[in-house]
Amino acid sequence: MQAKLLEKLHRMKAGCDTLTGWRRVLGTDFDEVRPLLVKVTGECADTYPCPITGVSLLVREKQGGDGYVAFATGDDAGGDNEDLELSWDDVQAWVLDEAKVLEVREKGKPDSFWRLRKRHGERKAL
Repeated sequence: MQAKLLEKLHRMKAGCDTLTGWRRVLGTDFDEVRPLLVKVTGECADTYPCPITGVSLLVREKQGGDGYVAFATGDDAGGDNEDLELSWDDVQAWVLDEAKVLEVREKGKPDSFWRLRKRHGERKAL
């Protein structure tokens, strides 16, 4: 795994977010990190990224327990930030599996993480 990505993960290790949130933060690195993420059983993320602006919207369960809604607060309310109707799958919280991250760092990447890179003509782990 690239040192830059490992550094980013180290800074985020206490992070808990939706898959959409992780995808927004990690960008093109998301597919590499996805196998290191695990669901937090029964836990809803606190925020969800606005698909238009990227602002973190506050997540709350709808009255009656029929789904979830994400909405902007404070200075971010109004404007291009729309309220979003969300499902449990949308708001499910995910965290880094510390054991898997340590395995990647200390024991080397499992075979499933190897990718061929054309840097200096050698095979490198992402």
